[in-house]
Amino acid sequence: MKEFINHEDDRNEARKLPLKLRKNGFSYTQILCCGNYYIYEQDYNSGIEHNEPGITSVIKYYEVFRVKICPAKIINGKPYPEREVFPKNEDFGKTAFSFRDMGKAIDKLIEMRRHKK
Repeated sequence: MKEFINHEDDRNEARKLPLKLRKNGFSYTQILCCGNYYIYEQDYNSGIEHNEPGITSVIKYYEVFRVKICPAKIINGKPYPEREVFPKNEDFGKTAFSFRDMGKAIDKLIEMRRHKK
């Protein structure tokens, strides 16, 4: 006997953020998801040219945030499902934070979960 999956339950779950995305000219890769809290690694190419081995022109930042949910809506006749959204620029310093050090980013995520910021 075949088992059937009830997909109606899936309708109430918000569409998750992608593992990789581009925003404001930066590339982001999800490196940690802990409930409603995420850390994305941001790659920034400084454009500095050099020939030294082991030195890269790519600068890493770690974006820590509690995800926001955008409700389902219809825009210009096109339906958009309920979905998680990446923080806006104005969210940084309030519900999203940026660090150069991965350890500090993890510490902030732990603090945010503990205080539900």
